[in-house]
Amino acid sequence: GERRTRAMAGIEAGIADNDRAQLAGEIVRLEEAGFEASEALVHGFRLCNDRLEDGMTHAHAAAGDWLTLAARAKTPAERLAAQLEPLGHLAWDVGRPNSFFGRSNHDPDGSGEFPYSAATAEWDARGFVAAVEAEDEIAAIAPIRGALAANLPYQTIAGAIGEAALAHYADFGHCAIYTLKAGQLIDRLGDGVAEPVLLALTRMLVRATREERLP
Repeated sequence: GERRTRAMAGIEAGIADNDRAQLAGEIVRLEEAGFEASEALVHGFRLCNDRLEDGMTHAHAAAGDWLTLAARAKTPAERLAAQLEPLGHLAWDVGRPNSFFGRSNHDPDGSGEFPYSAATAEWDARGFVAAVEAEDEIAAIAPIRGALAANLPYQTIAGAIGEAALAHYADFGHCAIYTLKAGQLIDRLGDGVAEPVLLALTRMLVRATREERLP
C-alpha cells in the first residue's frame, strides 16, 4: 500500500512536469507492488479533468486501444510503451498553454483550472440534448451527474449522448468518435473512470465547433 501511494504521488509529479520517464517508472513501481497499471491512468484522468479547458481529448479516445495493444504485447517493453502512451498524452494536454493567444476567455485569472459545475439533476435525455444544443455546459453537466449518482450504465445514456454528438458536423467528426470511445473506455476501466470521462465528453460536446455553420 505504501508503494502504491508513492507511485501515485510520482504519477502526479510526472504529469505536472510532463516527464514521461518518471511516468514510466511509476507505472512499473505500481505493477511491482501488485496493482494494475491501469490504476495510474484512472488516477491521471481524475487528477487532470479540471485542467482540460475543452474537455475530452485524444488521450481519452485512444486510451482503450492502447490498453488493448498492451494486453497483446509480446515483451515487457512493448507493454510498458503502450501503457505509458495515454498517460503521457494526458500530461502533454494539460501542460500546454491554455491559448495560443494568451489567456483563455474561460480562464481570466490564468490559473489553468476549469472546474465543472457541481449542480446535479435527475437524468433527463431530452433535457441533456437540449442543453448541449444550447451550448449550456452547466445545464448539460447536471443530468450527467444525476446519471452518475444513480449508477446508470453508459448504455442507458448513450443514445442521448449520441443524438447530441450527431446533431452537427462537430469538430470534424470528433464528437461522434469520442462518444463511441468514451463507452469503450468506461467498459474497459470500470466505474472509477466514468465521472471524469463523462464530464470531459459533455464539455467537449458543448464546446465543439459546429463546422457546418461556418461560412
